[in-house]
Amino acid sequence: AHCRRKPGLAEKARVDHVAWKLRVPGLPDPARDAVVSSILAEAPHVAGFSLQPWSTGLFLDAIRALKKERPDVKVVVGGSNAMLLGAELLREVPQIDVLVTGEGEIPFADLLEALAGEKAPALKNIGGLFYRRRGKIVATGAARLPRGGLDYCGSPVREGLVTLRPEEGHLAFEWTRGCPNRCSYCSWHRNSRIFRRFSRDRIIDDIRWAREKGFGEILICDAAVNYRDDLLQ
Repeated sequence: AHCRRKPGLAEKARVDHVAWKLRVPGLPDPARDAVVSSILAEAPHVAGFSLQPWSTGLFLDAIRALKKERPDVKVVVGGSNAMLLGAELLREVPQIDVLVTGEGEIPFADLLEALAGEKAPALKNIGGLFYRRRGKIVATGAARLPRGGLDYCGSPVREGLVTLRPEEGHLAFEWTRGCPNRCSYCSWHRNSRIFRRFSRDRIIDDIRWAREKGFGEILICDAAVNYRDDLLQ
């Protein structure tokens, strides 16, 4: 969603989202070949995968099959599992070209701009990446993050990248990132120890949008939603 909103990038790259429902009760996960076929149908130059605990196995199988069919496609991975595994994942899965770690909106958009060429920054100048150069894995350090809140981030649902219908259930929102606490049983603070959030106006606007679309229930996914009282008001 951030890629679609970045000035100038929309003219260089078309960003689409291919979605699958995973682990729906009573139904099997989509087959690897179905995932690959859906991607190939878009004829992409770059294919990005969000590696979460529930999707990593399927997507890594799909990445291997995709590279066999289209070795020219640049494969980029991000998500919580990619962040935890880092360079080790690139060593284990050579079909992955680039790994985005941490908050991925800005690094991924900068990466697409770099791959599009024309005075774009070199990969070594984009923070938050692991990639291969001359057979070695290179880490570019922490990604740059804007000061302040998260309002610069777009919404995949509101941008039309993901289509959800009220009859399919609730709508989930996550309005905060990071956690200032250091609980030993929780990994949430590993991504960011700085607590950041969307603005009050953005949160209210999201809720109003969901109501206008007919959603009767909202699931708040924030790990630290009660860290500040004004978030709950």
